[in-house]
Amino acid sequence: QWTSITGLVDMEGNSGILIYPNPTSGELRIMNYELRIENVEILDMMGKLVFIVETHGRASLQSMTQPTTTIDISHLPSGIYFIRIQISPPSGGLGGAGTVTQKIVKH
Repeated sequence: QWTSITGLVDMEGNSGILIYPNPTSGELRIMNYELRIENVEILDMMGKLVFIVETHGRASLQSMTQPTTTIDISHLPSGIYFIRIQISPPSGGLGGAGTVTQKIVKH
């Protein structure tokens, strides 16, 4: 698991995940390279869960294993949020599962 003192990690560095554009007006793209995204959660500044994309046993799992995944958060009010992504290595890959978190700004 990748963590830092603040609980945030460098998405491009240690985890192999890139989130863009940030800030966004409503659409986020997650470049996950070969990592599998297990689920994605959006939390408000108080840590309250406001949006979740679950992939376990759903058709969306296929799209979450592609190099880039798009998530629409246009329904959320403008503000600062945290995106929390649970990942696992590709099938047969090295390494373990982890959780990465990044601050995002929605205009």
